[in-house]
Amino acid sequence: MRVKWKKNKNLNPDVILDKINSIKTVSEDKKVSYSAFDYQYAMTALVNMVNFPSHCDGFNHENIVSRAVSEIAKDSTLEKNKVMDTINNIVKTESSTREHKYHMLTSLSLAAPYPFKRISLEGSLIRILDGDYPKKYSGRLDNETDGAYINSHV
Repeated sequence: MRVKWKKNKNLNPDVILDKINSIKTVSEDKKVSYSAFDYQYAMTALVNMVNFPSHCDGFNHENIVSRAVSEIAKDSTLEKNKVMDTINNIVKTESSTREHKYHMLTSLSLAAPYPFKRISLEGSLIRILDGDYPKKYSGRLDNETDGAYINSHV
């Protein structure tokens, strides 16, 4: 499913994009800058006009829209079709990036009895263990300093 403009007669992306066009400055080395606080207000309004599908829930919507605007602003005038195409290209790239699984090993001082042994939070699993770390981490204990586990890319 593609990202689209929200369908609401009161929301007009062209007005916001014209405002951004009027406050942008492009240097010779293609760096884009914006004057005053108008950019922040305009970007907030623009992000609220974009309808991201559910598979984009974990993405930073503000960052995606900002990147799309900056990418187009370097070379041309901002137009709603160009902005939406660029947003969809960025979302496609972000969606195709593989997720990496990481383990983080740490220690906490908790008084027993523990209220939970496992906690699932936004797709992550937190396990509370009694005693030593699992054996699969025993070779990594050399990386431990002052109780803090340094290498979190396990």
